[in-house]
Amino acid sequence: MPPRSDDRGIRELLEAVPREHPPDTLRHRLEADIEARFPEAQRKPVSARRARVWQAACLPLRLLGRRPALAGAAAVLGVCVAIALVNTGSPDLLARVLEAMAEVKTAHVESTSGEQWLSVDSGVRTEGNYGTSVCTSVATWLYDRDAHTVTILHPRPSDQVNALLAALSGKKWIDGCRKEHLPHRISDVVLDGTPAKRLDVEDEDMAAGATVWIDSDSLRILRMRQWREEKGRRVIESEARIEYDIALDPALFTFEPPAGARVVEWRFDEPVRELIKEAMEAVRTLPMHEVGQRARVFRSRGQWFDRWSKWEAWRHNGVGYRMESDSGVVLGANMHEHWYHSDGHGFIEDWNPGYAKCRPPILGWLEPLQRGELATPARHRKEPKVARYEKNGRTLLRIVTYRTDPSLESAERALKHERREYAFDVDAKRIAEYAVYVLVDDEWKPAKRVRYDYPEQLPPGIFDFDPPPGVEIDDRRNR
Repeated sequence: MPPRSDDRGIRELLEAVPREHPPDTLRHRLEADIEARFPEAQRKPVSARRARVWQAACLPLRLLGRRPALAGAAAVLGVCVAIALVNTGSPDLLARVLEAMAEVKTAHVESTSGEQWLSVDSGVRTEGNYGTSVCTSVATWLYDRDAHTVTILHPRPSDQVNALLAALSGKKWIDGCRKEHLPHRISDVVLDGTPAKRLDVEDEDMAAGATVWIDSDSLRILRMRQWREEKGRRVIESEARIEYDIALDPALFTFEPPAGARVVEWRFDEPVRELIKEAMEAVRTLPMHEVGQRARVFRSRGQWFDRWSKWEAWRHNGVGYRMESDSGVVLGANMHEHWYHSDGHGFIEDWNPGYAKCRPPILGWLEPLQRGELATPARHRKEPKVARYEKNGRTLLRIVTYRTDPSLESAERALKHERREYAFDVDAKRIAEYAVYVLVDDEWKPAKRVRYDYPEQLPPGIFDFDPPPGVEIDDRRNR
């Protein structure tokens, strides 16, 4: 194949591929292939604004590549991005690629960040640079090699399989890119003896590009290379080779914790899981009233102080909310307007979709109970504790979890360790209380307490904007 004048920065491409692999593996095959195909050439100037947009879009790929359970998936997701960059000048080709990928039953992905095996019937296994994940109908196992810790979660095989199939097919990206118009080249090539369609995409404004090889007969993605320009150098974001419909050893979808590994069990009994599910459904569908208090905990001259503030709020998911604090701040929203007032001043503006449709915050606090507290690094993870108790004539179920944020380790004013307590009304199947404690000088100190109830009706007009007389309002609505 003759070299192309606009395939540039090959030495930089090679430097981006990890060198820790043994000889005769992916990097060395790619190195030989790249040197044979592409010469060095000149750079082109790019827009800093579009470069920032591209870097933000690539952030999930970089994050996934560093997580043990998702290291291999980072390269697979790169396929999606590459397809997304293809111009809709070939809509028939892209539509047929989607159809072909929807029929995938098994797949093997070899990438610069690891390997991944997919079986629609058995599950997903990822061997990344930092660990292993296995997701089956029995359980999900996440092994962090550095922390020598295994986290066991409830099985979610269908979610993982569907997500991987969607990534391999690039469905959401193709659906989105049909309205885009990016320059690209399509050429007929031979890849490892297989006739293929090669799609080359370069967006000068976004300082990025990609190459995707698609089997000419099956229309399945065979290989992907994605790159970006950074400080005048071309750097590979990901490299991936994909095989389909291959026989997979059933042992790939089993897992035994390595000898001496610490095991964190994050699975609840079925009645507890059902209670959490029904409590979340109540939050999503029923009107709510809450009373809470929050401690503003901070460090001053080596000492810790608690400054408590109180609030009362009325919420209905997807309808509106109103919150009044003891400091005089009142804020609220409905599906048309959002407002705030305090100290005789305030504003009202048109509804912003970024407000998540008046979603109650407790939903975000309950979600880690279902999926596991994976925001906490593996070395700090602890098993949740469950206990029943009686309070005011009600049977409550308390779940205690722990969260650690390592990014706050060096922040003097920040709080690194949290203990979260959830109290569920067993009979009503509702979340009744939520509390957060922070670790201060080896002592758990309360930082937040919230009590919930579920009235049949909220006060009339509670989500309407009705400021008291004399408040100066900045009306920012478009009328």
